[in-house]
Amino acid sequence: MTIRPAGPEDNDRLQALEQDAPQGSAVRLLTERRHFSVRADRFQDPILMIDEAQPSGMIRGVMGIGPVRVTLNGQPANGGLLFDWRSNSKVNSGLDRHMYHLWQAVKKEAISRRIDFVFGHVKEDNQRSLHILTRSGARIVDTIDFLTLPVHRAYCSKRSLVGVKVETTFDARHEWSLVRSRLKGHSLLPEPDPTQRSQQLMDQYVPAVLRRSASSLKILDTSADYRHQVISIPAHYRMAAPLFRTLSAITPMPHVPSPGETIREWYLYDLMVDHPDDLFPLLETARQLAVRRQVDYLIIGVHPADPTYRLLKSRAWLKLPYHVLYMPLAPGFQDVPEAPVYFDVRYL
Repeated sequence: MTIRPAGPEDNDRLQALEQDAPQGSAVRLLTERRHFSVRADRFQDPILMIDEAQPSGMIRGVMGIGPVRVTLNGQPANGGLLFDWRSNSKVNSGLDRHMYHLWQAVKKEAISRRIDFVFGHVKEDNQRSLHILTRSGARIVDTIDFLTLPVHRAYCSKRSLVGVKVETTFDARHEWSLVRSRLKGHSLLPEPDPTQRSQQLMDQYVPAVLRRSASSLKILDTSADYRHQVISIPAHYRMAAPLFRTLSAITPMPHVPSPGETIREWYLYDLMVDHPDDLFPLLETARQLAVRRQVDYLIIGVHPADPTYRLLKSRAWLKLPYHVLYMPLAPGFQDVPEAPVYFDVRYL
């Protein structure tokens, strides 16, 4: 085998690997990317390595780490966000061993770049990745639930929308300063960015910031980079789909996708609610914008201890828990991040 950095010449094979590895269990999605490195391109000097079989040239696995400057337990640190862990389903044996060796190479490269620790978000039912990481010394330090919200029904009356502002131009440095102030106490908050990368990412992926008094949320749209095709859905949703389609002529009903259908979603993030009455007007404004843009679902990552969690979960169609894993690489970083851990959706 050969473990090496991925290059542009690997794009077609990596895209094929992605096509052969649908994600999810309750709802299985096949992702089509504009090009495979769309996530890697959001980082400064990312690590993206592949395991290539010889002499066949088959790519058996790929792994990435994105360097990020964050706050860890009150101090600035060099973190590494784990992303794009993919394994080739055509490998008949020894898959865990191949992925483990690839992980060791990626970790060695991260240490050489003076990355203090790595962290990542692994779906609760992804036992293979969890096994590889925990076997290497990673620990689960938090869990974030990703809630999928349909857009068929209003969250509140039109009268409640008074005072909601929709901003389509923003200053990234101001936004990060606000987040760091309002979410003080969260681990892994991004440190101030001296470059223009944060501004470029917001300009490219954030269609709107919504505000009501001192409350706010942001919308992330990655549809220019990804298409998500439905492979399968849970049986109870599949059985309900014909009834939902019939009733939708009479009353708004959730959209139940069919296998083969392409769906579009927006991610809501940096939800900062100053007053409970602000939550649903912000969500309703996001929902109306989504309907106009033909977006099927809103997805938001929420910590179960968040005061808004119960209300958001009551409106959710699906709940997908993701574990936050942490592994120190440098001396002095043995203390794990204190919960809650901030989730940075710029790197989705």
